[in-house]
Amino acid sequence: MSLEALSLGGCQLTDDDLQPLCSAIREGLSLYMLKVSANRLTDVFVKQLVDVLKLQTGHPLALIDISNNKVKQEGAKALGLLLRNNKKNVNLRSLNISNNCVEPAGIEALVSVLGCSSLIALQASNQQANYEEHHLENIYQILAEALGLKVAKSDDGFKSGCCTFPNLPATFQCRLSGLGGSPGELGRMMDCAAICTDFQTIKKTHLTLHHILELASSLKGKGGTPCLMSAAEWNNIVSADKDAPSWLQLSEHRDRAIYMSGLPGSVSVQKMEGFLEMEADCEVEDIYLCKDILTQRNNGFAWALLADKISVDKAVQFYQSGQSIVLGTSFIISDIKVSIDDAASSEPEAQVRKDIKDRLQKRLKEDKEHQKLINQSYYTSQKRHAYRLAHPAYADGRIW
Repeated sequence: MSLEALSLGGCQLTDDDLQPLCSAIREGLSLYMLKVSANRLTDVFVKQLVDVLKLQTGHPLALIDISNNKVKQEGAKALGLLLRNNKKNVNLRSLNISNNCVEPAGIEALVSVLGCSSLIALQASNQQANYEEHHLENIYQILAEALGLKVAKSDDGFKSGCCTFPNLPATFQCRLSGLGGSPGELGRMMDCAAICTDFQTIKKTHLTLHHILELASSLKGKGGTPCLMSAAEWNNIVSADKDAPSWLQLSEHRDRAIYMSGLPGSVSVQKMEGFLEMEADCEVEDIYLCKDILTQRNNGFAWALLADKISVDKAVQFYQSGQSIVLGTSFIISDIKVSIDDAASSEPEAQVRKDIKDRLQKRLKEDKEHQKLINQSYYTSQKRHAYRLAHPAYADGRIW
């Protein structure tokens, strides 16, 4: 009976403890899987293992898990050279070297062989080493070149080339999260199900309303965008009992509207308006925060009417860049690409426009009352401060 898989994880093994294993591989031990995670292994063991694999012809070792050890740059470089220079003799397909101490040059050596070697799964996340943003930029640049993605630098970052990723294996994985620093524009461009960067911690991957409308259109057999709906179907989404603004009934307003989800419950209309104007550089005309039908508190959803299509594009790009974070919470922004194919409406157009006017007047009244409250609070604070200066024995309403 031959040994095909060996798992020695969490055994507190050192480099010397695994010298007999390297000798056995040299003598012909045909392992398919080797797991030695959570030990005390360093570059010494990795180099010993690489040296014995170099001497083999077509060794079947396909999986190495050396995560949670003390491997550094030289060990990672040795593995990279093994894959690059001995492609016919090495069958390594999966390498887990995460949670080690590999410096940027070591990660660069490993990602450079993806796409041109047998390796199709690389986990290199969470290294206990110093990574600056230019290190990450270089790593992503090398990975893009290795996989055949053309990117070019521009004045303000990177721009996409004319080709996409090649046909990678369905099981292809590259995990580069937890390295520190910002993933940058190139990391954002490359982040996907197959390539994991820190961009996923900034922007969560979710279906937006735009994606759902596209799916609905495809299921109806009409495909593409904008999604074609009847007035009755659209009213099922935005009618009054669905807690949506009436201006969504007008086509010229739908084109200038965005839908937001995942908002914190404590957000206010003033906060969202200021956020979109100051952070996303949008011109906002109206914010409609949806309420829970029972508690009448914010339920995390909102509609916003912007001044023009340019503002809509800015808002969507702002979300796609991973910057849509308000009060510490990441939220989703989606445009609304829908076309109503009949003239029927749940409300006459005149009534819709009246509702818009009433909402505007109500908003102005609320803003006036809010400003009055601020002024009153400031005036009271000033009077209390002046009294405290004139009466040293007074402190917060108490006499000492």
